[in-house]
Parts: sequence; C-alpha cells; structure tokens
Amino acid sequence: MSCGTFNSFELTLYRVLAVRAIFYQDPELFSKQSVVDRLIDDLAFMFEVQRSDLNVVAGAKGLVAGAFSLAHSDGSFLDMSAMLEGTLVPNLRDSDRLDISHIAWILVIEKEGKGFPDLSTRHLLRRLSASHSPTTTPPPIFCLADFDPSGLQIVSTYKHGSRSLAHENAALWVPSLRWLGLKSKDLPTDDSSADEAGLMALTGRDRKMAVRMLGGDVFAEGGEAEWRRELQVMVMLDAKAEIQLLDRRPGGLEGWLRGAIGKGMRGMEMGGFG
Repeated sequence: MSCGTFNSFELTLYRVLAVRAIFYQDPELFSKQSVVDRLIDDLAFMFEVQRSDLNVVAGAKGLVAGAFSLAHSDGSFLDMSAMLEGTLVPNLRDSDRLDISHIAWILVIEKEGKGFPDLSTRHLLRRLSASHSPTTTPPPIFCLADFDPSGLQIVSTYKHGSRSLAHENAALWVPSLRWLGLKSKDLPTDDSSADEAGLMALTGRDRKMAVRMLGGDVFAEGGEAEWRRELQVMVMLDAKAEIQLLDRRPGGLEGWLRGAIGKGMRGMEMGGFG
C-alpha cells in the first residue's frame, strides 16, 4: 500500500504545492485529481484551517488585470497597472499586501466555470473586497456570467460560498458582490429565431441543477428574490444564453458593460442597485 509522505515534508520546508502536483506524485494511488481535492478539504476541515495553511493551492485558471499592486511576503512585487494583458490569478497568503487605492470598481467575468469558480479567484476577490482602509468605502464588485443555471450558481458561490467548503466560506465569500447579468431582460425581444437570437434550450443537466438550486437556501423564498425569479424564467422559457449574445447588440459587449456598470454605480449612490 502506498503512503503519502509529502504533506509533512512540504510543510516543514514551507514550500507551496499545487493540487495537481500532489496527484502526479502517485496517480495510481489517487486515480483522479478530484480525490486529492476531497482529501485536502477533509484535512483542512479536520484541523480547522484553510487549504492554504496546508501549503496546498489550486492551480490558477482565471486571469486578472487592473490598477492594483501586490506585495508578496517574500519581497517580490507585482504591479498589475504596468501590464498590457491579464495574468494568471496569483495565489495569495495572508501576509501578502494588496494596494487597490486606484480601483473604482471590480468586474468578474465568469466563463467555463461549470458552476464552480476556482479557489484562487475566489480568494483574490475576497481579499480585493476587504483590502481598503477603515476610512474608505470598498469598491463595488459586479459579476457577469452566462444566463443559465451554472452561471447563477457561480454568482451564488462567489457571494454566499459553497457547502463543500463551508468551513472556509468566511475567508472566501464576498457578500457585497452584485449580479450584473446576463438576465432575462438582456435577451432579444424581436421575432428572430432562437438560433438567430443566440438562445439555446436547457439540457437535462441544466434542469436538474435549476431544481436543486431552487430547493436551496440562497434561491428559496426569503433568499435572493431576483435570482430565484430569473432561474424560474429560465425553466419556464426553456432557454439559456451565453455572454457572447451581447456582441450582437449595438455597441457590443463593451458598450453594454459601460451602460450596466454606470447604471449600477448610480443605483448604489441612490441607496440601491438598478
């Protein structure tokens, strides 16, 4: 029987190890990477710590860009404002320092998440939402995702956390996050066919996910009312749409975002979110 001895070794040397690297130390033992993920989550829960405290990190999947900087505890410095293109979301430690003093708002565009945003992005977003001085207001955070059950599940995970990592939710959730779209009001209202309008029918998986979500706390009566209503609309219309649908509108995605974020900012100034 194989026995994994890497945990204490890596912790002793204060080295950070990726989940995928652990899997490839003994693929025959673990059989698939999800087994490693589950074992790490179980260990973190048992010791009442975060995954990062075990010096284990998830592989970065998302990209980040913007006018902020990151000072790592090892002395290295990352100035995102000097980069012309996005870079992989960095893995953060509690001792790392973020400077977001030049940020007016934060936008999360989520694609291909299959309902589960990656941990590195969730951790960074949580830190960005809290990295402000006591005398300043944190920048608003907006999220844009596909108009389908997976998209709404992603928004929910960012804002409210997840059951699978309930013991880490306090370090990952972003209660101030606001859902920007896609919403049913963004769907075409002309007489074009579904294909021409960029609409698709829900799959069996979509419907099962929607039913499960409607039975959960976040989407239940008394929860996120707009989210519940939009999820019900998806099911009734038997329709879903991807972010790319916005490219068909006048001004494209960029024009839509400019208007939606501006409206969201004005709504916040008036004490709400329109």
